[in-house]
Amino acid sequence: MISTSLNIEEQRIPIILFNIYRAVLAFIFILIVFVDVNTPLQGIQQPDLLRWSLGFYTLSIGLTIWLQVTSKLNSILIFYTFFIDIILLMSIMIATGGVQSGFGTLVVVDIAACSILLSRRNSIFLAALACSIIVYWEIFSSFTHTQTEQYVRAALIGLSCFATAILMQYIVSRAKKSQAIALKHKKLVTDLTLINNSIVERIRTGIVVCSKKGEIRTINVAARTLLNFKKGEYLTYLPSELHTLFNQWLKHTSSHSEVFKSQAQSIELQVNFTQLKDNQANDILIFIEDLTHIQQQAQQLKLASLGQFTAAIAHEIRNPLGAISHATQLLAESEHIDGSDARLLEITQTHCLRMNDIIENILQLSRRSQSQPYVIDLKEWLNTICDEFTQYNHKDLSDIQIQINCEDDLSIRVDQSQMKQVMHNLMQNGLRYSQQKTGNAKLTINAGLIKDQQPFVEVIDFGKGIEPDEAHRLFEPFYTTDHNGTGLGLYISKELCESNQANIEIITPHVGGCFRITFSHPMRLGNI
Repeated sequence: MISTSLNIEEQRIPIILFNIYRAVLAFIFILIVFVDVNTPLQGIQQPDLLRWSLGFYTLSIGLTIWLQVTSKLNSILIFYTFFIDIILLMSIMIATGGVQSGFGTLVVVDIAACSILLSRRNSIFLAALACSIIVYWEIFSSFTHTQTEQYVRAALIGLSCFATAILMQYIVSRAKKSQAIALKHKKLVTDLTLINNSIVERIRTGIVVCSKKGEIRTINVAARTLLNFKKGEYLTYLPSELHTLFNQWLKHTSSHSEVFKSQAQSIELQVNFTQLKDNQANDILIFIEDLTHIQQQAQQLKLASLGQFTAAIAHEIRNPLGAISHATQLLAESEHIDGSDARLLEITQTHCLRMNDIIENILQLSRRSQSQPYVIDLKEWLNTICDEFTQYNHKDLSDIQIQINCEDDLSIRVDQSQMKQVMHNLMQNGLRYSQQKTGNAKLTINAGLIKDQQPFVEVIDFGKGIEPDEAHRLFEPFYTTDHNGTGLGLYISKELCESNQANIEIITPHVGGCFRITFSHPMRLGNI
């Protein structure tokens, strides 16, 4: 029974090499026999048999090549190809004088080839076929021809066929086992590579592999996000800010991590460089981390300590302050207080209220809980905030005018209550300064996207504007340009923005003052 376990696709190259060998062998035979028909090869006993055998051998080679080219070759045809080859080679041996011609040893090559391409059963069967033909022909020729008996030589060729089949089968078996182990290891390595790539792609730390010239070889999603590269954008070299730090590190490889501010996203990034020593090209591995999360943790620790400290101070100050304020109110109600004393009492009461506001702001800062962000529609959120603000402040500020310019389908990911407090503070300040200069409490709120990536909101007033030497100090605690202010409003606003992965900064418009809040992308990696 013929075994059909041959995989043609896997054995395509061995089959091609075997066909090349057969074609070269046939060409040599034809060259020897047909170059000069008047001087036939010495020892040819049956020229007609030789010519017919060579003709069929050549035809078999051409048919096999055609079947392989047309993808019609299968395991059964391969078996019969070897079967016919062995018969024809034995015919050539018989036509050239039998075993003593030496052509019988050519069958050993076919046995070796079929042992590689066919199963053990088929290769042993073909080896037995070749051995039987050689031995029986030698026995037959000893009775019909007067020539030297070559039994030993015939037996050796037959044994060589069996030995070749068994040895090649053993080698092929070992090779297949080694191949199976190699494929198993390859699959394991592939799986590990996929796992590593998946981890690298999902990790929050940005990872970049580049050459010493700054050519990017590999970059993960987090690095693309932190460096503000668009999806699908082909990256060749490191960004200019990062490339500068990279060149500095190459000059002093022992230097520690560097911090730079991304101009694209206005966030601070920490960079660490490491050389891949096992890499032949000596590539550099770059780790990029967003300091926002670290700063938030530090902020939480700071606020926790500040909360404990301010709670104790507030308890000690608030009670005597309340007593002073109460006593002032009682004195103001006395009938014996003249005008000058009443003015002093009014000043005392005003400063008591101011001190109470300072304590309230500090306590509010210390009690602030961790952000609970979720995605909201920016335009709807701004309209709601403006409606609430106008409703609660119409008595304090007359004729409030707020114009909102916001694109549709914009989303932000923030804690609504915290960011509402920021917006109320900015709007309160802007309306007050606008009213002081123009007599009208009016504001303009613009919202959109920066570089089609990050949402932003701008609060623009029509006041006197902000002096450059004051701009860098406005977010410091207790610094204020208004003698009635506490100096904590903008400081608290900045803290709340950082807690929501947003950045607040002062922009210089054509008129008035402008505060811009830049939010992180709503689908940005990581939780706030």
